[in-house]
Amino acid sequence: MKNILSIRKLTVRFRGIAAVKNFDMDVKKGEFHSLIGPNGAGKTTVINAITRVVPANGAALFDEREDLLKTSAYNLVHLGIARTFQNLELFRTMTVMGNLFVGAYHDIRYGFLDEIFRTHKYRIGQLDLMQRAIEVADFLLIKEYLNTPVSNLPYGIQKTVEIGRAIMSKPKLLLLDEPFAGLNDAETDRLKDELLRIKRTYDMTILMIEHDMSTVMSLSDKITVINFGEKIVDGTPNEIKQNRKVAEAYLGDRAFT
Repeated sequence: MKNILSIRKLTVRFRGIAAVKNFDMDVKKGEFHSLIGPNGAGKTTVINAITRVVPANGAALFDEREDLLKTSAYNLVHLGIARTFQNLELFRTMTVMGNLFVGAYHDIRYGFLDEIFRTHKYRIGQLDLMQRAIEVADFLLIKEYLNTPVSNLPYGIQKTVEIGRAIMSKPKLLLLDEPFAGLNDAETDRLKDELLRIKRTYDMTILMIEHDMSTVMSLSDKITVINFGEKIVDGTPNEIKQNRKVAEAYLGDRAFT
């Protein structure tokens, strides 16, 4: 199976201090890959680097041809990359439908004048977006909230809306930054099921940062461990479970009990 993402010698410095140092990682197409490590290990910095939020050196080859470190942040969605953030980045005064629309903004084919004069092209484009949003909301079991402002929704549903917005862009690679943070047990179980259905239904590759080890172990095909900005090891969940260096240095002796 080919790599959809190949990171080589990724280095990120903040005021001369290396937050990520010569980091390598391969993510294979179609797999659920998790990036783990303690707080401050550099996990989010890796994602921020490949999505052009922070400057970086090295290479991040996407789909075996496009170096993400040499492209613009705007171009990522056109390549087939979408992400969520540690803190929710929703338009809180907008409805669920409105937030989902934003995820497909790059697909709009009508112009400013079409919108002003409500042309046939505009109406067809809006209908297409609406149908896509309804399909995504139905798939994620949030269809009943489509006309509700997201600020009025429970936190777990808001998380689902953010993931739905990412799906609206039809990505090949979905980047999730701590999607389970702040969720209760019921919300966690619901989101686990959703992510597995997303991966299976949309034939999507998922790269996830997450602290909850039981969630990581149950979802991941492969895991990469990072600390102090450097890769320590990668492997299957079973291999990571049996790696005492990982358990003792980064996750604690009881991490997998």
